[in-house]
Amino acid sequence: MTAYDTFDDLAKYVDELTGGSGLNLLIHNAGLWSTLTLGELTPDVMLLHYETNTLGPLLLSQVSYVEAHTSSTGFSVDCDMELPF
Repeated sequence: MTAYDTFDDLAKYVDELTGGSGLNLLIHNAGLWSTLTLGELTPDVMLLHYETNTLGPLLLSQVSYVEAHTSSTGFSVDCDMELPF
């Protein structure tokens, strides 16, 4: 979910697969989990979690927006998980 530069290519690939009819459903299932304790967390670890669990799905939604709205029934679902800290 952090290879942002590939998202446009993915959107083009989906457009080719669907013949331009768009997506009916986009499920986000990004999830990065850590067993670190509060004292072990670092800014780098937290930034990686943020990029993977928040920023990645958001940016993927941006490039998928056109695909989802090309379809008459398109919508997006976010699957979240609870972190142990």
